[in-house]
Amino acid sequence: MENAPQSQVEVTCKLVEIAAQMPDVRTPADLGLLRDALLAHLTFRSYNKASWEHEHSIRWKRTATEILSDGWVYEAKGCTDIVIAFIGLCRAKGLATRFVKVRSNTGKTHSLAEVYHSGAWWLVETVAPGMAPIEGEMKEETQYKIWRLWRKGLDSWSIGLKDARTLFGNYLP
Repeated sequence: MENAPQSQVEVTCKLVEIAAQMPDVRTPADLGLLRDALLAHLTFRSYNKASWEHEHSIRWKRTATEILSDGWVYEAKGCTDIVIAFIGLCRAKGLATRFVKVRSNTGKTHSLAEVYHSGAWWLVETVAPGMAPIEGEMKEETQYKIWRLWRKGLDSWSIGLKDARTLFGNYLP
């Protein structure tokens, strides 16, 4: 029996194989090209009443390899899956990364990626095709659009989201 992954962004043979088919990242601007290739690779499934239970059963649980192999995320609910897949691709290409969870004043959450390239951290909005990476990292005092840093780590599991009920009770935002 194969060992369970220790992180969502564990670099597997399958992840390296998929990453090899994606654009190289020679400059920070290439992070945007990699993100856009990832978004083109994924199918966005409808999120509605019928899919609610399934989406909640997989939220924050799939690995980068699983997400990329499955080839889909739920629209309007897939930001964490997209970030996990993006970080996995970056790590398979040898880049240092961080998973960033941000929160608005109203309690909504969103996920972003930070990638270390060319001597600096770059913030990547993985759900916005065509948007250039932003130099700098999220810190306590940083505001990005309506978002402020909530938690940062290797992936969503490392910040406690694997079993979201421990953070949010029965309601999963």
